[in-house]
Amino acid sequence: MFAVDAATGRIGARERETQASGIASSAITLAGVPLAAGANRYRAEVMATDTSGRAATWVVEQGLSNIGGTVTPWAPASRVLDDFGSEGSVPDGWDPPEIIQSGPNAVVRCSPPQGLTLAYTVKLQATEGLAAS
Repeated sequence: MFAVDAATGRIGARERETQASGIASSAITLAGVPLAAGANRYRAEVMATDTSGRAATWVVEQGLSNIGGTVTPWAPASRVLDDFGSEGSVPDGWDPPEIIQSGPNAVVRCSPPQGLTLAYTVKLQATEGLAAS
Protein backbone atom coordinates (compact mmCIF):
# COMPACT_ATOMS: atom_id res chain seq x y z
CA MET A 1 0.00 0.00 0.00
CA PHE A 2 1.44 3.40 -0.99
CA ALA A 3 0.74 7.06 -0.21
CA VAL A 4 1.68 9.20 -3.21
CA ASP A 5 2.11 12.97 -3.39
CA ALA A 6 -0.05 13.74 -6.43
CA ALA A 7 1.75 17.03 -7.15
CA THR A 8 5.24 15.51 -7.33
CA GLY A 9 4.44 11.85 -7.97
CA ARG A 10 6.77 10.98 -5.09
CA ILE A 11 5.95 8.04 -2.84
CA GLY A 12 5.68 9.55 0.62
CA ALA A 13 4.87 6.49 2.70
CA ARG A 14 4.11 2.82 2.28
CA GLU A 15 3.10 -0.26 4.20
CA ARG A 16 4.62 -3.69 3.68
CA GLU A 17 3.84 -7.07 5.20
CA THR A 18 5.63 -10.40 5.35
CA GLN A 19 4.93 -13.74 6.99
CA ALA A 20 7.15 -16.59 8.12
CA SER A 21 7.20 -19.65 10.34
CA GLY A 22 9.82 -21.78 12.02
CA ILE A 23 10.49 -24.35 14.74
CA ALA A 24 13.20 -23.57 17.27
CA SER A 25 14.78 -24.72 20.53
CA SER A 26 16.98 -21.60 20.65
CA ALA A 27 16.56 -18.01 19.45
CA ILE A 28 15.39 -17.67 15.85
CA THR A 29 14.78 -14.63 13.63
CA LEU A 30 11.83 -14.64 11.26
CA ALA A 31 9.92 -12.43 8.80
CA GLY A 32 12.55 -9.89 7.79
CA VAL A 33 11.71 -6.72 5.88
CA PRO A 34 14.33 -4.29 4.54
CA LEU A 35 14.92 -1.21 6.70
CA ALA A 36 13.78 1.84 4.73
CA ALA A 37 15.31 5.27 5.17
CA GLY A 38 13.49 7.55 7.62
CA ALA A 39 11.15 6.67 10.47
CA ASN A 40 9.41 3.30 10.43
CA ARG A 41 7.02 1.47 12.72
CA TYR A 42 7.04 -2.31 12.84
CA ARG A 43 4.17 -4.36 14.28
CA ALA A 44 4.25 -8.15 14.61
CA GLU A 45 1.63 -10.72 15.42
CA VAL A 46 3.28 -13.91 16.69
CA MET A 47 1.83 -17.29 17.64
CA ALA A 48 3.84 -20.00 19.42
CA THR A 49 2.86 -23.61 20.14
CA ASP A 50 4.56 -26.51 21.89
CA THR A 51 4.19 -30.27 21.49
CA SER A 52 1.78 -30.57 24.44
CA GLY A 53 -0.76 -28.19 22.86
CA ARG A 54 0.03 -25.08 24.86
CA ALA A 55 -0.07 -21.91 22.78
CA ALA A 56 0.39 -18.16 23.05
CA THR A 57 -0.01 -15.09 20.89
CA TRP A 58 1.59 -11.67 21.15
CA VAL A 59 1.21 -8.37 19.37
CA VAL A 60 4.43 -6.36 19.63
CA GLU A 61 5.70 -3.16 18.04
CA GLN A 62 8.92 -1.22 17.74
CA GLY A 63 9.99 1.87 15.87
CA LEU A 64 13.31 2.07 14.06
CA SER A 65 14.71 5.25 12.54
CA ASN A 66 17.20 4.81 9.69
CA ILE A 67 18.95 8.13 9.15
CA GLY A 68 21.99 8.11 6.89
CA GLY A 69 22.38 4.36 7.42
CA THR A 70 22.41 4.63 11.22
CA VAL A 71 19.52 2.64 12.70
CA THR A 72 18.17 3.73 16.08
CA PRO A 73 15.38 1.91 17.97
CA TRP A 74 12.68 4.12 19.45
CA ALA A 75 12.66 2.17 22.72
CA PRO A 76 15.11 -0.18 24.47
CA ALA A 77 12.72 -3.12 23.92
CA SER A 78 9.72 -3.92 21.77
CA ARG A 79 6.42 -2.87 23.31
CA VAL A 80 3.93 -5.68 23.99
CA LEU A 81 0.51 -4.41 22.96
CA ASP A 82 -1.38 -7.62 23.68
CA ASP A 83 -0.77 -11.21 24.76
CA PHE A 84 -2.98 -14.22 25.26
CA GLY A 85 -2.47 -17.92 25.84
CA SER A 86 -4.17 -21.29 25.90
CA GLU A 87 -3.98 -21.22 29.70
CA GLY A 88 -5.73 -17.85 29.80
CA SER A 89 -2.38 -16.12 29.76
CA VAL A 90 0.99 -16.83 28.19
CA PRO A 91 2.52 -19.99 29.73
CA ASP A 92 5.12 -19.30 32.44
CA GLY A 93 8.61 -18.76 31.08
CA TRP A 94 7.52 -17.92 27.52
CA ASP A 95 9.05 -14.55 26.70
CA PRO A 96 7.48 -12.20 24.17
CA PRO A 97 9.17 -11.88 20.78
CA GLU A 98 11.16 -8.77 19.90
CA ILE A 99 11.48 -6.68 16.75
CA ILE A 100 15.16 -5.94 16.14
CA GLN A 101 17.59 -4.87 13.45
CA SER A 102 19.51 -7.70 11.80
CA GLY A 103 21.84 -6.39 9.11
CA PRO A 104 19.80 -4.44 6.56
CA ASN A 105 16.48 -5.83 7.85
CA ALA A 106 13.98 -5.51 10.67
CA VAL A 107 13.19 -9.01 11.94
CA VAL A 108 11.20 -10.72 14.69
CA ARG A 109 13.41 -12.56 17.20
CA CYS A 110 11.65 -15.39 19.01
CA SER A 111 13.33 -17.05 22.01
CA PRO A 112 11.82 -20.26 23.41
CA PRO A 113 12.47 -21.17 27.04
CA GLN A 114 15.54 -23.32 27.80
CA GLY A 115 14.83 -26.99 27.03
CA LEU A 116 11.61 -26.35 25.09
CA THR A 117 10.99 -26.39 21.34
CA LEU A 118 8.33 -24.02 20.02
CA ALA A 119 6.79 -23.58 16.59
CA TYR A 120 6.37 -19.92 15.63
CA THR A 121 4.14 -18.23 13.07
CA VAL A 122 4.89 -14.54 12.45
CA LYS A 123 3.22 -11.72 10.52
CA LEU A 124 5.30 -8.52 10.40
CA GLN A 125 3.95 -5.20 9.14
CA ALA A 126 6.20 -2.24 8.34
CA THR A 127 4.80 1.28 8.03
CA GLU A 128 7.28 3.66 6.47
CA GLY A 129 6.77 7.26 7.51
CA LEU A 130 6.64 10.34 5.34
CA ALA A 131 10.04 12.04 5.16
CA ALA A 132 10.17 15.64 6.44
CA SER A 133 12.16 16.83 3.41
